[in-house]
Amino acid sequence: MVLLASCSGDDERENGLVNIFLIDAPGDFDEVFVEVLGVEVVPDNGEPIFYDFIPANKMVNVANLVGEASLLVGRGRIPIGMMTQMTLVLGEELYLQRAGQRINMEYASPENRRIVFETNYNILGGVSYDLYIDIDLARSVRGIAGVFVFDPVARNFSNMGKGILTGTVNPPAARPYIYAFSDTDTLTTLTNAEGRYFFRGLNSGNYQISIQPRPPYTDTTFISPIRTDTLNRIPTIVLRRPAA
Repeated sequence: MVLLASCSGDDERENGLVNIFLIDAPGDFDEVFVEVLGVEVVPDNGEPIFYDFIPANKMVNVANLVGEASLLVGRGRIPIGMMTQMTLVLGEELYLQRAGQRINMEYASPENRRIVFETNYNILGGVSYDLYIDIDLARSVRGIAGVFVFDPVARNFSNMGKGILTGTVNPPAARPYIYAFSDTDTLTTLTNAEGRYFFRGLNSGNYQISIQPRPPYTDTTFISPIRTDTLNRIPTIVLRRPAA
């Protein structure tokens, strides 16, 4: 939560600011491009508000938005009170790259162009909120009878009241998938070129962390307690090879 310093007195009392970011849980694709038009939010005491995605080129490679990467897709003022709905609005064009080949995709249904979340964010005057939309590509892209369809599976969360988990896996060349499991969450990410991984939007409690690297390295699993509103760091994990 950040207090706004540049508002006029009346505007500060009557409005908050939302910054809406897009992030990704990875899938088995080199690149996945979707056309992002913007984000619509609904305050409980007013009409829907649309925040345009500013760049002229609105094609976004969602597969790049893993780890600490994020993309600002909407930003603007919102009246104080409850924000009851948030919708990521997508365009018509979408495709993926696999083994260097471009493959056009289609939506599973026309309704999938609008990814709708019911929310209950209490907006206070003069306060800035960072909100996240997390698309799970592994579950969102499906191949059916030789055609790839996009049926988005996503979650949304605020940075407030959530935890962040980060750590490093050696050697970086293992490029493992990292899974975080709890009673309510199943989250996935990849390590970056330095072997670092990063999870946002975790609830308080114990998570089972599963590291699943490429051969010849073996899997590693452990439990990590998560505290909210803080950065939870895990000591560096050194992967092992199977015993000869």
